[in-house]
Amino acid sequence: MNEELQDQRAVVRTHPVNVRVFLRDHATVEGKAHIKPGAYQRRVSDLLNGGKVQFIAITEATYKHGDEPQMSSDCVLVNVADVVMLDATPGDH
Repeated sequence: MNEELQDQRAVVRTHPVNVRVFLRDHATVEGKAHIKPGAYQRRVSDLLNGGKVQFIAITEATYKHGDEPQMSSDCVLVNVADVVMLDATPGDH
C-alpha cells in the first residue's frame, strides 16, 4: 500500500469486550464488542443506550438460532432494536 495513503487513515482505538447477545428471535450472537475507552461509548451499556447507534459490530462472532447449526463470521452486525439482553464477560467492562 502507498505509504502516503496509509498515513492518512484514521485510527480509532477500541477495547474488545467478550459478549453474548440474546436477540428478540431467540438467537444468540457471541463474540467481541468494541468500546471506546475515554469516549462516549466507554461502557458496554453505552452501545445499547446511547441512541446514536443502530447496529453493533460483533467481531470473531458465532451465531446460533434454535436447532440450526452454529455459524461463524469475522463480523456480525446486530440491530440494537432486536437486542433483548447483552451479557458482558465479568471484568471486561
